Amino acid sequence: MNASSEFWTEFCLCAICEDRDIDTGRTLENLLKEWQEIATAKPPFYSRLVRHFNSLDESFNGALFSPHESEKLSVSDEYLVNLITDLSSEDSPYLFSTLPVEILGSVYERFIGKRVYIKGHKVKADLKPELRKAEGVYYTPRFVVNFIVNRTVGRLVRGKSPKEISKLRFIDPSCGSGSFLLRVFELLCEEHLRWLIQNPSQQKSGCLLQR
Repeated sequence: MNASSEFWTEFCLCAICEDRDIDTGRTLENLLKEWQEIATAKPPFYSRLVRHFNSLDESFNGALFSPHESEKLSVSDEYLVNLITDLSSEDSPYLFSTLPVEILGSVYERFIGKRVYIKGHKVKADLKPELRKAEGVYYTPRFVVNFIVNRTVGRLVRGKSPKEISKLRFIDPSCGSGSFLLRVFELLCEEHLRWLIQNPSQQKSGCLLQR
């Protein structure tokens, strides 16, 4: 993945987690407030963000926040301050909690087909179809993913109990951004829920399920 896109992926992941009440230790807004309260000799705010992202690498355990070339970039404090301020405002048009989980994968698949470079004082991105072809990258629409998974994994798990499903294993050797595996996970959750609703006596104490 292009270096700059790695940083924005991490940034968006944090924003998505925050809007869905997933604990990341400190919110982007709190990080900004702490940085602004430093009286003198403020370090670059970008470096503070990088340290925060690095701290999430172990807890998220998926290499999403592992060190990368973007950490060597120089990003304007003013730009990042304005960005987080706009995202944190009550009238912000961006609702990360409503974004589908596969949106970042879609962005990733589309982005790696481009070459990003600096020209003068501007950053440009040129479409390079040969890069997509060389990497074998093809974006699969959501409805196609649903159809394929429902006709394969769906038929395999239909009617099975959670215990029976737990014995199954699924692999996508060319998973790319993981859209197929995400849909498989969703489908397994749906099947677990359906079975528990049909077998209320098997529900654990305190488990509330609604039709």
